[in-house]
Amino acid sequence: GGLKSGQLSVSSRNLKISFDKQEIISFDQIFLIRMNHPTQELSQYRSIFPETVWQSNFPIAISFQRLEVYFPYKYNFALTLHKLTNILKFLKRTHFPISPDNTRFVVPPDLILNGEEIVIDLPDDWFEVKLRDQFELKSDEAMQKPKRWLLLNEKIREIKSQEGELGTSDKITSLQESLNKEDSMVYINRARSFYQKNPIRHWLLRIKLSKSSLTILADPSLQGTGNLFSWLTKLNPESPLPDGLEFSILWGRYTKGNVAKFELNLRDYSQPLLSIDGLQFQGPVLGAERRGGPYMV
Repeated sequence: GGLKSGQLSVSSRNLKISFDKQEIISFDQIFLIRMNHPTQELSQYRSIFPETVWQSNFPIAISFQRLEVYFPYKYNFALTLHKLTNILKFLKRTHFPISPDNTRFVVPPDLILNGEEIVIDLPDDWFEVKLRDQFELKSDEAMQKPKRWLLLNEKIREIKSQEGELGTSDKITSLQESLNKEDSMVYINRARSFYQKNPIRHWLLRIKLSKSSLTILADPSLQGTGNLFSWLTKLNPESPLPDGLEFSILWGRYTKGNVAKFELNLRDYSQPLLSIDGLQFQGPVLGAERRGGPYMV
């Protein structure tokens, strides 16, 4: 890390974020820089949205080689996210208080995200994973077993042709018993060494993004309850907001992003469920959560 002329930079080869002793997020080759001056590229992005008030803003840029997000099976990530959100809201109200009339506020910096690869994994039940692997192993063994018996029958015919029918029964019986034992040991040894030769295919669903970038612009036009209420009405004019509606969470940002390749896979099937090349998107994004009543849990 470093600090120079008000510009902060931090880098790490590997960064891991854990919740409740569960490793959820992992970065490889991450680099963060807080710039002390706006960039021309961000100013051009702002020109895409005519509603913006500021022509520029100070950005924070984050780039990384690889990002892995892993949601352990049956882990209640929603509860952890709820606790984290409450902590962030407490810190924001403590250190960045809003004026009583909700007209003076602190506009956060813009955010630039660039990543070579993003992988999001949702794992399957371990019992289901092993059950599926054992089924595949038995299916393959059912195909290999007749081949071994075919070789044995060829060996028996060869013995009979050399020694005749007499005096070969004991040898044939011995060969059959030996193959029966070998069949059992082959399956046992294959089952024991299965996970040594093959990686455990633990994930049920995998999302993979290649060469992705996301620019998030903060602006006074998306700050304050009045502005955000206007945007909610503009984005969904068919559903007018009731009078006296209050929100516990209300925020908005302008976004622009692109992804070179987006893939959605189920288990280890070779054919992706969804594949998109050259994905691009832009526009305002709003998040809102209605404040609960006194009897809501």
